[in-house]
Amino acid sequence: MAPRTFTLLLLGWLGWLCCSSARAAAARLGVPRAVEARAPPRAQPAASTAPAPFAAGGGARSAPPERLRVAIVGDVHGQWDEGDASALRELRPPVDLCLFVGDFGDEDVVTVESCARSELPFPAASVFGNHDAWFSLDKRKRRPKKAARDYDGQTALDAQRRLFAPRNLEYERRELPELGLTVVGGRPYSIGGPIWPPFYVEQYGLASQIESADRIGRVATNAQARDLVFLAHNGPAGLGAARDDICGRDWPHRVGAHAGQSGGDWGDRDLADGIRMARKAGKRVPLVAFGHLHRRLIGGGLRQMVRVDDDAGTVFLNAAQVPRWRGPGVEPLGYDAAEAAAGLASAGDGADEHVDGAVGVREPAIERKQHWFAIVEMAAGNATPSGAGADGAAGAGGGDEGLHVERVDACWLESDGTIAAQELWYCRQAHAQKNARAATTQAHAAKQSADAAGARRARAAPRRSAARAAPAARGAPGAGAKQPKQLGALEPADTRAARAPPRARAQAPAPAAPAAAAASARSGGTSPAGADQPAD
Repeated sequence: MAPRTFTLLLLGWLGWLCCSSARAAAARLGVPRAVEARAPPRAQPAASTAPAPFAAGGGARSAPPERLRVAIVGDVHGQWDEGDASALRELRPPVDLCLFVGDFGDEDVVTVESCARSELPFPAASVFGNHDAWFSLDKRKRRPKKAARDYDGQTALDAQRRLFAPRNLEYERRELPELGLTVVGGRPYSIGGPIWPPFYVEQYGLASQIESADRIGRVATNAQARDLVFLAHNGPAGLGAARDDICGRDWPHRVGAHAGQSGGDWGDRDLADGIRMARKAGKRVPLVAFGHLHRRLIGGGLRQMVRVDDDAGTVFLNAAQVPRWRGPGVEPLGYDAAEAAAGLASAGDGADEHVDGAVGVREPAIERKQHWFAIVEMAAGNATPSGAGADGAAGAGGGDEGLHVERVDACWLESDGTIAAQELWYCRQAHAQKNARAATTQAHAAKQSADAAGARRARAAPRRSAARAAPAARGAPGAGAKQPKQLGALEPADTRAARAPPRARAQAPAPAAPAAAAASARSGGTSPAGADQPAD
């Protein structure tokens, strides 16, 4: 390149740089550009009709609806199709919010895509479960070919996140001002218990449940709404350690002192701490929805699916009804057949019965395919009747207006929205009446115990009075008590003998006679007493 050409190019570049700097300075000073002055004015955006955002920290906000209906989808495990979406769309009264608790399948992108593309005319939120990272959580598990294939250059894990991106809550929240609440996501892909796989360090940079709890707490405390609904795959710790508790371990321990025995709290400590942090920040938590631990226990029996914290006004709901389908044409799930062989079958009612191959439980004959949902009825009103928040959080309840759970129903729906079967799991009014009866019974038992203690004290009072008056009746105060020996005081032998007990006086030798009496006895005379007696 010739020197002149190089010089011209350098001067041109310097001129362009100076013009760019001048335009930037003019923009900062508010000087309009000539080209923008000649351009036609832009249309102003239309005013937003969305509700006003909530004030942070639970301040003033638009009033929540008087009643709210939430549909909770338990562990899917591949059981989702258009019939499920149709059942929710046609259900009456209509659904206002849908929550997925995860476990769509073993990194099953097809089922996740089916759920994500379902046309639901209401907001939805979801969190992934441990089966959704089945091969990523444990590198020792061998991926099948269909799970290892590439999805548009993404892994199965990333493809699931992309499909559920608007609804996926991985340490995130979804603000729903039109419903008067915020949905807060807990730890995704949770296995439960104290296990902390390296997966969380790789994916989120979290090395322990303490760091996870801090992240959940920050997400919850920064929510705009005051009423929070927590959505997680596994429930929080602290809800019981029995095998049939809502988060209890129902499979036996392999090692340790409890090897071969079931039981233990399998809840997530980080979720429990996150909820506690939200309450201390002045938030209300009317509902915590999760799944993971199935209703039918290994070895037989049913799990308690609802737990209520009366002090905080929180309902904990385990929606892990597996399988979610029943009826003709429903193929059994692999582990459900194993559970049925382990003795989970129970007798049903009705003359016309069949064994539902999906769960191994005898049910009345079903003509049409049915889909399971947990339907939660929420209402605005006195969120905490007791007026005291949990963990000493002022204002967490307070008895003011807020959302609370009225009832929880387990429903089997047909695709047209018809409720084929319904089971009441929780009713706020019935629960309050039960607590009132329990309080009355406890107060009655306490009164009876106090009356019995008073009667015992009344019967013992005369005996105590008589015991206190006995020394005075016998003589001087303290009579009958052992007198301390006076050191250095001498007393005659006859005085000591007179003070001795009768038996001791009888066994004591007689006092020695005077010397004259002893001499007379030796001379053959009579005793001194006999000297005064007449001779024979």
